[in-house]
Amino acid sequence: MTKNKLLVSGASGFIGSRLMKRLKADNVPVIGIGRKNLINSNYVACDLHDNIKLEGLLQDVDGVIHCAGYAHSFGMPQHIMADTHWKINYLGTKNLLELAARCGVRSFVNLSSVKVMSNTADICIDESWPAVPVSPYGKSKLAAENLILEVGKRYGMHIVNLRLAMVYGFGGSGNLERMSKLIHKGLFPPIPETHNHRSLIHVDDVLEAILLASRIPKLNGLSLIVSGSEAPSGRGIYDEIRRVYGMKATRIEVPLPIMKILASSCEFIQKSSGVNLIFNQEVCDRLLKSEWYSSGNFEKLTGWRANIKLQDGLREMLNVKAEHQESL
Repeated sequence: MTKNKLLVSGASGFIGSRLMKRLKADNVPVIGIGRKNLINSNYVACDLHDNIKLEGLLQDVDGVIHCAGYAHSFGMPQHIMADTHWKINYLGTKNLLELAARCGVRSFVNLSSVKVMSNTADICIDESWPAVPVSPYGKSKLAAENLILEVGKRYGMHIVNLRLAMVYGFGGSGNLERMSKLIHKGLFPPIPETHNHRSLIHVDDVLEAILLASRIPKLNGLSLIVSGSEAPSGRGIYDEIRRVYGMKATRIEVPLPIMKILASSCEFIQKSSGVNLIFNQEVCDRLLKSEWYSSGNFEKLTGWRANIKLQDGLREMLNVKAEHQESL
């Protein structure tokens, strides 16, 4: 019997749950696994280290789409967070991958991150940029990428690593979502315009990229950036969020030196306490410095283009109708 079922890891998470809905709408046989206990006939609560349960689920699976991962948790001690990155993003991936290979799974699409590369300059970079991650998250993701490529070659599996830029959309819980809530409450300061470039991508565009990666043979063995077509500045994103909420325009901005002093102070507190704060040097850099990535290679190989514009994507993320917006 020919196997045609997909297994989605992280199916209770942001991207994985959206992917599950998309696959079921397309009548694709799919089973999802995740940490949460959900009542769903196409879902099984299963840890990435539960070999017995995983092996049983993988027996009739043709392809795995690996969405499970750990990014960050504010308030968690940094050394524990680093250990968690390694345990989930590398060791969990390693376990799922090797079991899938031994069970005869033919394809494995891994959701990685642009964080596997070193920090960008103020230029738009592609996959030729050095893969020298600086964060525990990026290091764990790069280690997983390299292992996936090696195991895929050894077992003859179709392997693709998708290096995603910041993903946003309704149901997400990342930095952009937190920033938006604080802006709406009037608690997020108007950041200065530094004319940086910040790549991001709406989750629905990511789903299209995943489906293409799972079925186009020439992508086998590649690690490719997937990013949106727009790369606004941090201030541009701030203004767009205000516009979508229908808030009045403001030309007020916190002076850059004050932002830097505040970030340095929070960084000192963070290192002294060992607790990861909501605002620190990393968050400040994300707002004010460039993280600018090109999907050019993925586009050339697949014909894919990110279609969702920032305003439309933010409107979906924030669940705001267009008529409620105010022009800045």
